[in-house]
Amino acid sequence: MNNTDYVCISCDVMINILTEIKQKNLDITQGWLYDLTDQIDWSLNILKDHKHKHYQELKNKYNKLKEGE
Repeated sequence: MNNTDYVCISCDVMINILTEIKQKNLDITQGWLYDLTDQIDWSLNILKDHKHKHYQELKNKYNKLKEGE
């Protein structure tokens, strides 16, 4: 497992956390939510730069979640 695989796993977990927050309408502060989405964007950029095999899958999952806002 290389470093980008760890970024991939972390990104997937963060997207899943964001999904739960939105589905359950949890009361999360705007600052915390901004930090989470910023970290997801940052992770996706790393995966894109390294042409990680799961980049597009995670990007689509994240975009679908953002479209539901």
